[in-house]
Amino acid sequence: MSDKPRNIEDILNKLTNVKSAGQNKWIADCPVLGHSTPAKHLSIEDTGVKALVTCFPSGGHTYADICKALGYQTLNYSQSAAIENAHPVLVANYDYKDVDGNLLYQICRYTPKTFKVRRPDGSWGLGEVKPVLYHLDEIIIAKLHDEVVYVCEGEKDADTAFSRFGTPGTTNPFGAGKWKPEYSESLRGCKVVVIPDNDPPGQTHCMQVCMSLSGKAKSLKVWRVPAPFKDLTEWVEAGNE
Repeated sequence: MSDKPRNIEDILNKLTNVKSAGQNKWIADCPVLGHSTPAKHLSIEDTGVKALVTCFPSGGHTYADICKALGYQTLNYSQSAAIENAHPVLVANYDYKDVDGNLLYQICRYTPKTFKVRRPDGSWGLGEVKPVLYHLDEIIIAKLHDEVVYVCEGEKDADTAFSRFGTPGTTNPFGAGKWKPEYSESLRGCKVVVIPDNDPPGQTHCMQVCMSLSGKAKSLKVWRVPAPFKDLTEWVEAGNE
């Protein structure tokens, strides 16, 4: 068994039916043999230093199963590649605003995938700033116009929801498992559709959000991204409507 692949191409070349699912993302047949259910699918994301892989449907093969099937002990790239890609590159700034549209803080996304919080004065971290929902000012307007608000897991998917459906997308800061009761208060009286990530943490997060919103949202629905896609952005970038 090899120690690790040289790069993402090493991994993709060992897979079958590989298809692009967006920037630095692919789907393919799961390489693990001996399925007792219809063939599972694999989601692959290149972070620059390692490949993130998820087998679908949920509850599929483990990371260790996939590494073994590909002939690797790990899907981290070689040490030289890791050094070359170790410097984070800023790829997006997500503005979090108050109800009047004033900037409270930004969440800065880097690749390899990391996040940092920056305040308007340029200092890092939240400091004394209270975290709020993404696009809070747009949520207020949507409530006034009785429009649907899409609750996603991450800012990128929230922005995708707005461009795809035409009404606000939102998310809580800092990812799955970080939902707070006050976020549900911000959505009180709203028509809400929750779009979870298609993985176990995403499903758990979805249940937490729905329980918190129960009795507060005007209406509450869940729309699940079809497998093998990991999230809303991956599904949209693959050409689905």
